[in-house]
Amino acid sequence: TQYYNLETGWSYLVDFWGIDKQQKKLEVGVEKNIFLHEFLNWDITFKEQKVQNSRPQGNAEWSRANLGTTFSLDTTIWDCQFNQWHCHGPHSGISAFTKTETGIDYKKGFQTLDFNFDARYHIPLTDRSGLALRTIGGRSFGPNPTTFVWGGNGTLRGIPLFSQAGNAYAMQSSELRFPILNAAGAVLSGPLGEAFAPLTLYFDVRGGLYYDIGDMWYTDTVRFDGHHGFKAQESAGYFVNVPTVLGINLRYSKGFYGLKDWNFWFGYNW
Repeated sequence: TQYYNLETGWSYLVDFWGIDKQQKKLEVGVEKNIFLHEFLNWDITFKEQKVQNSRPQGNAEWSRANLGTTFSLDTTIWDCQFNQWHCHGPHSGISAFTKTETGIDYKKGFQTLDFNFDARYHIPLTDRSGLALRTIGGRSFGPNPTTFVWGGNGTLRGIPLFSQAGNAYAMQSSELRFPILNAAGAVLSGPLGEAFAPLTLYFDVRGGLYYDIGDMWYTDTVRFDGHHGFKAQESAGYFVNVPTVLGINLRYSKGFYGLKDWNFWFGYNW
C-alpha cells in the first residue's frame, strides 16, 4: 500500500507479499515526486527491502537498501463513467516509465543495478471501448542481481501468480476492451435492499480479449522457477472487470490459447 501527499510530493510505501513461510518479501520506503512539467514527473525513491526465498531449487535471503529514480510521461485520460469510485483505468493517451535502481547490502556492498521500462498506448474506439497496447522490459546486473517474478494481471497472463522468475524480462501485450453489462447483481426487497445495494449491485461491467507474448529468463545461473535464455511464451484469452464499492475493481482473466491458466486480481486496467 502507498500513501500520497499531493501537496508536498512525498509518499510512503509498505509492500508485503508472502506465498508461504519460505517465500516472502517486505519493502518499506519513501518517495519524493518532482513535477518537471504538467505531464512529466521525476521520482526519487529510497527503500529498505528484506527478501526470503527458500525452495528446493535454491535459497536466497537478504536485506538491502535501494536507491532509485523514475522518469514518467503520462498524458492518459481515465475512464470513469459514473463517478470517481467507478474507474476502469486509462482510456486514451500515452504513458511511458523508465526506472533505474541500485541495491546495496550493508555487509557485502554493491549488489545490483536494475533498469526497467514500461510504455503504453491507449486508442479509444467509443466512449466505453478501445484498444490498449503495452511494451515492458527490464534487466538486472551485478554480483547478486534482482530476481524479478511475474504471472497474473499486469504481467504475462495464462500462468499462476508469481510462478516464473528471472533477472531479465520483455513482453508485448494487446487488449481489445468493450462493455458487457450496464449493471449486474441482486437487489434485496425492503429497506435492506437499499442499504446493501452498493455491495450487491455492480455497474458498468467491462471485458475484452487479450494477447500477451514475451518471456522472463535468467542471463546466467538459474535460481528459481525459471530458465536460461529468452524463450517466447504466449497467451491469448478473455478478461472481465467488475467495479465495486470504494473503487475496488475485481479482475478475472482466463487463457484459451497458448498458456491457459486463470487469474483473479484487485486493481485497475493498466
